[in-house]
Amino acid sequence: LSVATLTLGALVGNTEVTNSIDRDYSGLCAKLSKDFGDVGAYVKIARVDADDSADDSIVLAGLTYKF
Repeated sequence: LSVATLTLGALVGNTEVTNSIDRDYSGLCAKLSKDFGDVGAYVKIARVDADDSADDSIVLAGLTYKF
């Protein structure tokens, strides 16, 4: 019996903003999804932290359709 699917993820990286400035960042995310036949629903929460900014949180919700 499958109630819902939980997917977890993490990221770590570095980006070069300019030739002399680079930025480290890290993040975590969790996605909870459930299929109802050809239609799926999901909620995703992500949190990202970069060296030069405050933590940011993002909440997404959506529907998918298989065809």
